[in-house]
Amino acid sequence: MECKSVMEKISSGLALDTDEQIHLLSCHDCQKFSEAYCALMGTSAPSHELDELVLSSVRRISNARIMRRRLAGMIVVSSSVAAIVIACLLIGAPYIISRPESVSFDLQEQWMLDYSIADEQMSDLEQRLQMTEVYTSMFDSMGESVLSSTGSLDSELLALETDLSICL
Repeated sequence: MECKSVMEKISSGLALDTDEQIHLLSCHDCQKFSEAYCALMGTSAPSHELDELVLSSVRRISNARIMRRRLAGMIVVSSSVAAIVIACLLIGAPYIISRPESVSFDLQEQWMLDYSIADEQMSDLEQRLQMTEVYTSMFDSMGESVLSSTGSLDSELLALETDLSICL
């Protein structure tokens, strides 16, 4: 880079690009020319320290904004989580508090009770089905009306057997 091109840009008032600024900072003759020209024109010479001061203040302000946004986001998220946890505790609290400790709920006993009830109902249906088949064989002349009732008993028996097999 030639000093002549840098001096021409300074005298024309055009902005210096990065390479020219680096040259201006490293070349003693260009620095003297820039200071003399700025003194003559009534403007101060470009100061690297001033540029750094401005940039550091801009960085500090932008970092503060970013930190405020992050802090606000963390506050919103943590308060939302706390509200959800409190709501879950309040909704579940009556179930936890209202169950007396003297009553023990044994899942196996409940299952056995349900199984025995279903077994009794299925035995009853099987007996009714056997009786219907006996009556059907005895009274073939009335067969159509008796057979229709047998079909409904078969469907009830099938439904109970399905329920019982699901329990097992």
